[in-house]
Amino acid sequence: MRAHEFDTPAVHELRKKDPELDHALSTLVTGVIAHRLMTTRTRSLNLYATHSAGQVP
Repeated sequence: MRAHEFDTPAVHELRKKDPELDHALSTLVTGVIAHRLMTTRTRSLNLYATHSAGQVP
């Protein structure tokens, strides 16, 4: 896992001034979040699917 730290006020100012940067950062962050959600979903399905196989609620 990688983590990056940014000066938030400076990034907000840059995003306000540059719509292309704003779009690029939004796309990047959204992609990371989507990937993490899919990974978590897959792990959960793999973990719990084997334990509940054949059981009907």
